[in-house]
Amino acid sequence: HNHYVAYIAFWILFATGYRAVNDLVFRWREIDFASGFLAISDKDDEAMSQARVVWLLPELRDQIRQYASHLEVPLMFFISDSWQMVQLSPENLRRHVPLFTLPVNASRHYLRSALRAEGVRGELVNAFMGHAQQGQEPFGAFSTLTPVEMFRELAPVLSKMRREAGWTVQQGLADD
Repeated sequence: HNHYVAYIAFWILFATGYRAVNDLVFRWREIDFASGFLAISDKDDEAMSQARVVWLLPELRDQIRQYASHLEVPLMFFISDSWQMVQLSPENLRRHVPLFTLPVNASRHYLRSALRAEGVRGELVNAFMGHAQQGQEPFGAFSTLTPVEMFRELAPVLSKMRREAGWTVQQGLADD
């Protein structure tokens, strides 16, 4: 189970630029499986002024569904040697995968650099990564950018990056 969770967690980190701050957990209600949109509030205050929307590749949505089928509970966590649930945090992820020696947030640096190297416009990368400055919110009242337009442009690049990185949907232990 723990290897499975670590695999999925790193895929989510590298595919979304999710900030590895405290908990690497989002709720099921924050995912729209039909559109692929995920609401992320990883650097936020109580007003959720820094929340952002990212798009999950169909394969990653399939992986999350496989995980839910494997687990049959709506959480992502590790299991300790004494069979206790352990929070999925950057520290626990690092402890579980000691061969990964980079900071867990290296996924954000990789993703930003790779998107720019693929020619994705800076404003789209900034919106996707949650780097908007106050007054420059990507989907604000005076913005001409919509989440659908942004992810329409990002989808082929993210799909190419997924294939090159080798991310594939993995079944859990409970799967046939």
